[in-house]
Amino acid sequence: MISHLPLDQIPPWTRILFPESTDIRVIMAAIGLQIAGIIEPVLLGSQEAIISTFRASWYTDDERRWALEDIEIIPLDPNPQETLVVEYSLKKWISIDEAKKLFPLDLAQAAAFLREWRVDGVVSGSIATTADVIRTGYYGLGLMPDHRISGEFLMIPWEKSIQSDIYTIGDSAVTPEPSSN
Repeated sequence: MISHLPLDQIPPWTRILFPESTDIRVIMAAIGLQIAGIIEPVLLGSQEAIISTFRASWYTDDERRWALEDIEIIPLDPNPQETLVVEYSLKKWISIDEAKKLFPLDLAQAAAFLREWRVDGVVSGSIATTADVIRTGYYGLGLMPDHRISGEFLMIPWEKSIQSDIYTIGDSAVTPEPSSN
């Protein structure tokens, strides 16, 4: 996730933004985290579209329907994307239209919210490509001095037939030539 703490030690008031809120998996993850009291999830997008996606799914038990009502939903705003697109197009000498294709609206707004400390973290990548997530994060937030981008994820097998180890998998889309540095 976005924290060095184990899930059971993350303060429940930690606000995590989920920009890809038209994906039922994202909605259900947010609801599950809300019910468990692990974080305060925030969904980004049209309330009508999110509720419609939820109702169209087979996840309609009463407990989860109630939990969706308690999750904050923030509507999309084109201003953060426009700002990012203009800055990028000037820096890279490309047209506004070309730059706009590189920064999805939901990810640009998520980066702006994180930069402004309106949320504590962002989880994305269920719909957006790795390139879109990294590009938007890099140009929308930047890097700390002497830091670089790396790509790993944890795989924690739940099946009893697999050894109960945690595997770290390097993402070759992010780190095409990995080294030990």
